[in-house]
Amino acid sequence: MKIYDEITNEELTSPDLSAGYLYTARRVAEHVPESREVMQGTVTEDDPKGLEHIISGYDVYEDCQLYHRYTVAELAERQQAEIEASTIVLDDATKLSLMLAEIPTEAKPTMPPKLGYKWVPTYSGTAGFSWELQEDPNAYGTNDRPLYWVDGMTVCTGYYYTDGDKLYVALQDGAAPALTDTEWFEVV
Repeated sequence: MKIYDEITNEELTSPDLSAGYLYTARRVAEHVPESREVMQGTVTEDDPKGLEHIISGYDVYEDCQLYHRYTVAELAERQQAEIEASTIVLDDATKLSLMLAEIPTEAKPTMPPKLGYKWVPTYSGTAGFSWELQEDPNAYGTNDRPLYWVDGMTVCTGYYYTDGDKLYVALQDGAAPALTDTEWFEVV
């Protein structure tokens, strides 16, 4: 089954399913124009042209799949759902971590981790647990996983944002007026 871009009608061979989705559809493959033909047995000496029969024009359809590219709003919605799905629910592992809380532990650092990292407790024998920075491959706001810009959102210095087209880095903290404001963002 052929795949076409829903906007450009261009045929695609391997669409990026992380940036959009496919749905089943029908499209006009060919238009057959209206035609006329002389009906059989109507040509006589009195009427040498005979009677004409009009064959209406029609469209020939083909079953296909259309590719819908996600909009920035759809990407932001999917990203938010992914963040909510990663929220920890109180399960057996969480209960165990609560019991382990009785083991001596350094206080979790109050400063936020570096961009793209997370604080992870590491067991160090009789001293108990201490906190170390560990790279977080799932962190949002990095160059590889920028946050999708939504008007009125609060931004953090050094975090990456995108409008789905360009990549921007925030130059200051706060509620930025617009993604194109050069006092707040720089295009990467």
